[in-house]
Amino acid sequence: ERTILSDAYYNLGNFALEKGNNLEAEKYFATALSYNSDNRSASYNLAVSYTLNRKYTESENLFQQLLKADPDNVIILNASAWNMYKSGELHKAVVIYESVLKNNPAYDALRKNCVRVYLEIGDFSKASFHIDFLIEKSILDSETLFLQGELQFLQDNPEAEDWYIAAVKKDSGNNE
Repeated sequence: ERTILSDAYYNLGNFALEKGNNLEAEKYFATALSYNSDNRSASYNLAVSYTLNRKYTESENLFQQLLKADPDNVIILNASAWNMYKSGELHKAVVIYESVLKNNPAYDALRKNCVRVYLEIGDFSKASFHIDFLIEKSILDSETLFLQGELQFLQDNPEAEDWYIAAVKKDSGNNE
């Protein structure tokens, strides 16, 4: 019965997250764990809720607990890096992103997150390296095009406008 209640609270937490009720989600995930402390999905989503609620230390503590059991889990590593990024620990975030990318070079979403951090740090060379990697793989979605626009804009390059226009066209489905 405890497992059933844990699962029910976990599902309620997911519904709350979908609705953007992050504080409510946090309570549900914590309650799920009170019924079953081995509910890794509830632990992960509680950590995500903590990040969304700007409880970065609590979030990182949970991510580290999860990583002890599964140190190579790229989903948890990505979420931990995202937490570091949101908390302002940009250099720690980029170290995590780069280490995951060494073993998982095809993880495009993580690569895009890495670019965001490099752009914020101001390391345009490394941001450019990762954007070029995506473009060479023909990952030309609106997000990649936007990131290239950001890079060009931050370097005062007039081509930025072209990249932004391409991103908007791609997003709207108008690829002319």
